Amino acid sequence: MGDIVEEFAKEYAQEYGEIVRVEERSNMIKHLMQSLKCSLDDALNMLNIQGNDRETIIKRINC
Repeated sequence: MGDIVEEFAKEYAQEYGEIVRVEERSNMIKHLMQSLKCSLDDALNMLNIQGNDRETIIKRINC
């Protein structure tokens, strides 16, 4: 029983960590866009954000 709870806690912590990471990156990109008056694509390119991270951040910012 303890192993199941421990495994669930690890999975939850990983998922939560990913959510926080995406939130922080999204906020950084929003601030960069405001400060430099640049587009979302320009900001993502400046930070070299590619792949799934890029798609996730685009969806999050455009909501």
